[in-house]
Amino acid sequence: MQDERRFYPRYGIDLGIELLTKEEEILEVEGINLSCNGMQIRCDEYTAQKIHLPGITQVDIRCFMPIRKSIELFEAHARVIFVYRLSQHAYHIGLQFISYQGNSKYLLHQYITILALSKS
Repeated sequence: MQDERRFYPRYGIDLGIELLTKEEEILEVEGINLSCNGMQIRCDEYTAQKIHLPGITQVDIRCFMPIRKSIELFEAHARVIFVYRLSQHAYHIGLQFISYQGNSKYLLHQYITILALSKS
């Protein structure tokens, strides 16, 4: 059995995510897993090309996380870590969080705690 070599555990999610490029274009993607350090998204070819152009490897992230009985806005700045082509029109992209807006880091840790508790 292969050991998990991740620094932080990943948790499966099903969240709509908005990416904001440096050109201020909003791209809608699907969040598929999340950790304290970043997230993996699923997107189409157009989006993969827009956020992984030479010299453009950072994006702003915005999504709503269900925390307790409310929906909270999470906002962060992230760098593209990897782009994996699944098929002609589908990609998985790894994003590493660089910085957070407002109380988003706190919200992230709350949401991950909820995911971890629901997994056990």
